[in-house]
Amino acid sequence: MLKKIFLILTGSFFIMVSMVLAVETAPADKTAAMLDRRTVQYEKHKAARQKSHEKNMSALTAKLANNNKMTPEQKEEFIGFMESQYKENEAFRDAQHQENAAFFKKIGNDETLTKKQKKEALRKHFADQRTKMKEYVSQQRAQDKAEIEKIRTIMQSEKTDQAAKAKPAPAQQ
Repeated sequence: MLKKIFLILTGSFFIMVSMVLAVETAPADKTAAMLDRRTVQYEKHKAARQKSHEKNMSALTAKLANNNKMTPEQKEEFIGFMESQYKENEAFRDAQHQENAAFFKKIGNDETLTKKQKKEALRKHFADQRTKMKEYVSQQRAQDKAEIEKIRTIMQSEKTDQAAKAKPAPAQQ
């Protein structure tokens, strides 16, 4: 099988500029190449998300260190919550990536489907994934709001308790 692939090296990324096929490539080869490219892309994005998370967590830790209103336990609980959210998000993205890979293998190697049918199947698959992602993100936001509200409620009750303790009892006659 004769293939010519022209690549341009830009930084650490390879960008496929053109692919000239002298002999028609088997669908399995095309699917494997596409999956390889998507996996590399996914890993690159995962590394960028990890780097961003580490930067955000260090900023959050610094901001919480200057916060005198929260107790150390509340700070640790909040940091733990943020870490668990990040891990849940990564697990969700990993599951979506695996789902995509399985779907691409199935569609790419199915020779009974026409090109138009494959495109339609891809559109439907990604529309379903967009819906799942929107539901997941709204669920995560609701959890975030609930956690923040819980911390606010605890802080408010502690503030109220402290004010009640500091207030002197009315004098008895």
